Amino acid sequence: MKRFAMLLVFAVSTSAFAADVSMAGKWNVSTSVVGNDGTAVCTFVQKENVLTGTCTSDDGEHQVTGKLDGNKVTWQYKTEYNGDPLTIIYSGTVNAEKQFAGTIDVEPMGVSGDFTAKRAE
Repeated sequence: MKRFAMLLVFAVSTSAFAADVSMAGKWNVSTSVVGNDGTAVCTFVQKENVLTGTCTSDDGEHQVTGKLDGNKVTWQYKTEYNGDPLTIIYSGTVNAEKQFAGTIDVEPMGVSGDFTAKRAE
């Protein structure tokens, strides 16, 4: 019974953190994909658990779509590389109010990398 009570307290505290997660606003994102480092500024609009907005980097501004599920965040946008269409997919875990990190998948190339994001002040 004691173990169940501890598990319940953990679940409630995790849910409280997840309910308070807000991705709305501007984020500075640093990326590294197969040895290529880059930066972007992503501005998210959040309505409940749905994300929209833009990410701007050296290759232009891209419209993003995504979602927030607890403290898990995913978003993506479409772009091109040498005329070929790509979808860039970010998946991360929000562990603090002003920063989060995760992985990037580049489809259909099948390459991946990492990212870190910090809330712009």
